[in-house]
Amino acid sequence: MLPGRSEFGDLITNLTEELKRSSVEILTQRKVSPEELLELGYDHVLMATGSSSYSPSLECMGQLAVSQATEILKSGVIPHGHVVVYDPLGDWTGLGIAELLAKEGAKVTLAVNGLYPGESLKSCVRDSAAPRLHNLGVKVLTYARVFGFDDDSVYLYHIAGAEPRVIDGVDHRVLPCDGVPQCLPRR
Repeated sequence: MLPGRSEFGDLITNLTEELKRSSVEILTQRKVSPEELLELGYDHVLMATGSSSYSPSLECMGQLAVSQATEILKSGVIPHGHVVVYDPLGDWTGLGIAELLAKEGAKVTLAVNGLYPGESLKSCVRDSAAPRLHNLGVKVLTYARVFGFDDDSVYLYHIAGAEPRVIDGVDHRVLPCDGVPQCLPRR
């Protein structure tokens, strides 16, 4: 679990109990067709479709190790050495993975597309993470877009200034941007 997000575990437990008390039927790990749902006669159906990993198209000029954030969280295998976390979304995953890796001893550089890490988060969440990242020694690169990598370097450019940036001496790269919803076309 990401640091500082334990309340999500409690939230799931609480919501599950509320749904049970309201006699809501919860079905998991099921494939259904629109015809089946109509046949079953439900008044309302909410579907959580899950997501699949997404990796942006990057110029690959070497064999730098790469992980998705979800792989790290599921496996518990923490990359060490100098790790670059690329967060183009400005959400909790980039902040959380950077904090987790730094707490486990990695030297972390967090590259974000925006003005600051966690830009899309509420200020109370984002602003409470900033001092923790600073105290853990996480280096933050803003206005950064990754475009490629080689065996031990990550290549970025400054979005506003269009200038190249290079991070050398990298051992591992992490992509937190891995939540592409699995959706079916509407009929």
